[in-house]
Amino acid sequence: MDAATVCWGPRKSISGFRWGPRKSVTTRIRQTNDLITGMKAAATRVGYFNDSFLNLISSLSISRYDAINTPWCVRFAYVRMICMDHILRKFIEETQHGGQIISFGAGFDTAYFRLKEALGRDICFVEVDLPKVVCEKIEIIQATPNMSYLLKTCDINIKEATLKSSDYHLFGFNLNNTSELLLKLLELGIDPSRPTLILTEFVLPYMDSQSSSDFIKWSSESFPHSLHLSHGVTHSAEEITKTLQYFQAKHGSTWNIDCPTPDTVVKQFKDLGWEESFVHNLPCYYYKIKDFGERQRVRQVCFFDEYENAALVSQAFFLAFSAKGKLLSLLQKLRSSDVNTCKCNLKSIASSQKSAVLNRVYHVEKSDVNTDYALKLTCRNGHATVALQENNDYLMYGGKCGEDFLMDSLVHVSIKGTKDSIPVHETTECSASGQSPGRIAYSSLVKSGKDEFILYGGYDEDCEANSDIFVLKEMEPKKYLWSMPTLNGTIPSARWRHTAAVIMDKKGKALMIVYGGKDGFGDALGDCYILALEPFQWHRCALSGDIPDASHSHGSAVWKGSLLLYGGLDCDEKPINKLYKLSLAEAKHQIDCHLFNLCSPLPARYKSSCVVKDDSLIIVGGVEWKLGSPEIFVVDLCNGLTSNYKINVQLPTEPVLIYGMSCNIIQDHAPNRIKKSTEIFIFGGGGYINPYDEEVLFTKPSIIFLEL
Repeated sequence: MDAATVCWGPRKSISGFRWGPRKSVTTRIRQTNDLITGMKAAATRVGYFNDSFLNLISSLSISRYDAINTPWCVRFAYVRMICMDHILRKFIEETQHGGQIISFGAGFDTAYFRLKEALGRDICFVEVDLPKVVCEKIEIIQATPNMSYLLKTCDINIKEATLKSSDYHLFGFNLNNTSELLLKLLELGIDPSRPTLILTEFVLPYMDSQSSSDFIKWSSESFPHSLHLSHGVTHSAEEITKTLQYFQAKHGSTWNIDCPTPDTVVKQFKDLGWEESFVHNLPCYYYKIKDFGERQRVRQVCFFDEYENAALVSQAFFLAFSAKGKLLSLLQKLRSSDVNTCKCNLKSIASSQKSAVLNRVYHVEKSDVNTDYALKLTCRNGHATVALQENNDYLMYGGKCGEDFLMDSLVHVSIKGTKDSIPVHETTECSASGQSPGRIAYSSLVKSGKDEFILYGGYDEDCEANSDIFVLKEMEPKKYLWSMPTLNGTIPSARWRHTAAVIMDKKGKALMIVYGGKDGFGDALGDCYILALEPFQWHRCALSGDIPDASHSHGSAVWKGSLLLYGGLDCDEKPINKLYKLSLAEAKHQIDCHLFNLCSPLPARYKSSCVVKDDSLIIVGGVEWKLGSPEIFVVDLCNGLTSNYKINVQLPTEPVLIYGMSCNIIQDHAPNRIKKSTEIFIFGGGGYINPYDEEVLFTKPSIIFLEL
């Protein structure tokens, strides 16, 4: 293909595969094939998906595919394979084996071989791709007896890049030349009047705008009874476009990276002759079609904790379904739950949307401090943080730097005055001795006394959860001592991604309350415990009232002696949009639960950060199934009114999909300074993914100006 402009979205670089700025379209297409094949092969090797043919293909050239092994890449590949397999089987079932499947840009896909082996009968299947890709696939089929056996007899012409068998055809062709494409298909025995499934996986992104429109129109006019399934990249956030444009310009690319929104995809297909069209994103469709038992099986395949990274990637990919003629009925079955039902309806509050500004804070410059190293101290996710005092000092421990590296550093972060009306922060690594927790992530850290803190739970380098308590005591400024106390009572099960906070009982005695999380097997927990601090005594609490579902990865804050829980992921790994208040009841060891009745619904979201100002809960960031930059939501806890704020990012290099960060309101740090807005200090956590690099841009210390 001689496409010059990409109109359906950017490619992401994953695990060593990078799309260079000046490579030909042919090279980029072959790289995409290698990337997808490698991800699928990794998913089958670890047990997500059973595809013996794919294992045979990848074993022939393992060096090309072996780099694809990061957890979220593998999970993303599995979700994509499951969705495509479901659609293929539904089409075959609907047409009672009387339909035909044409896959454009098939690459090294093994769907035909997998389905024919499983169903035990012929399937009319045609694959079209670049001649070089087709020739490679033909050579692989010839060298693989298990694949060539299913074809029985076939006619192969390497020079013309064609393979013909009784029910499977493979040929190389330039899809920009649609005038000759139908003739080629007719030569192979394709009947345009038969029900036809047209697959275009990652094909349209490599065409220029006119060529992709011509192809969509051609497929509509050529096959009167057909279902067209497209797979590509979409987004609807202006900030993401700005970020991608910045990186495109930086790397010298001339691609047009304006990805379509779901609405524009639907409009394009309808305008070009398709009778009905709708869009699902991958997470929504996956959870719609797979039952709880299958998701439980997958959870045991691999200890997987990168829910955020996988969600940010997979939500950017859409499945566009378009149909006409006799296949409109199949379209309605596939559409049974539209993608819009997978995200909260925010139309009722859109008119009240306000604006919040995100900007970097200055770092204290010292001659004896490596500023770059100091800034990297906060570049982590899954860490635990606690506010020290009322003077903008914070302590953070553990977390992850990248997907596999757990940390054990103890870091002090503080606000030190202002510069040009912008707060200035200082980051220092503290020294800690004693019985250290070691490298750990997704634990909780609370303040239990004047100079004393408690670290609870989390999981370690061996991916084992724990229920340990570590006491951290400040011996002198920025010097700490770890110890493990003797615990009594009913000790909770091991957990991570839980919520913990210190609240006071009516006698003024400090108690640590723990709710939910994930256990050592990856299952969501719905229990609640109280830890008395003098002495350390655990008590399991009975829940009453509006009891929350078992969940983890909540946003939380303390308000008037009660624990607030927002969002999270339930036992089915679906985001939650509810807000609860957990309070100590009159009865001993009992918790009253109250579900807030809000005037407008909150979005279903997890790994948000929450902070309370007066009687308002401020919800910052998090991950949704809805693609885009997450807004800030403010909830009036007294009357249930909600308002949302769009985050205006000042620089294109700033992260726009922030989650899992530490978050707190900056107190007055300059007596004579007049604050016109609420200043929210954020550090750590995840950000947006650079399409030219596999690394996540972790949030560097930043400030959000919010006018309440």
